[in-house]
Amino acid sequence: MTDPPSLDDLSKHSEYHQVVMDVNRSLKRFPPGIPYEQRVALQDQLTVLILRVIMKYPHLKYYQGYHDVAITLLLVCGDKASFPLLCRLSYGPGAPLAPFMQTTLQPTQHLLNYMFPVIRRADDRLADCLDKAGVGTMFALPWYLTWFGH
Repeated sequence: MTDPPSLDDLSKHSEYHQVVMDVNRSLKRFPPGIPYEQRVALQDQLTVLILRVIMKYPHLKYYQGYHDVAITLLLVCGDKASFPLLCRLSYGPGAPLAPFMQTTLQPTQHLLNYMFPVIRRADDRLADCLDKAGVGTMFALPWYLTWFGH
């Protein structure tokens, strides 16, 4: 397993400040009543976890919402297991988060386009309503990017 990068390496990464801002805004994703010290420690672990993955695969780009998936892994699976799991979800054949981690939203938009045929098959009336409203696919983007973490 890859050793975590140093704090100096982490803080020099181009995505560091955005990751820290998103992690600091993620208070609602922690269990209620969690002691302050434990939450701060988990936020630090979350920042390191995310940056380790995008440093291991430099072609992947961090996106807002990635921290929501990462915190779920961290809380459920713990610090050690989260890194290989998040790596597998982010990179490699069939990695479900990989399309979101590209330089453009084009791969994500392509996948979102499958949503309306699925909705049409499941609920014709809902599909007609969405078509009439002209909402497009972007309304579903936060749920899709965060695996319904919002």
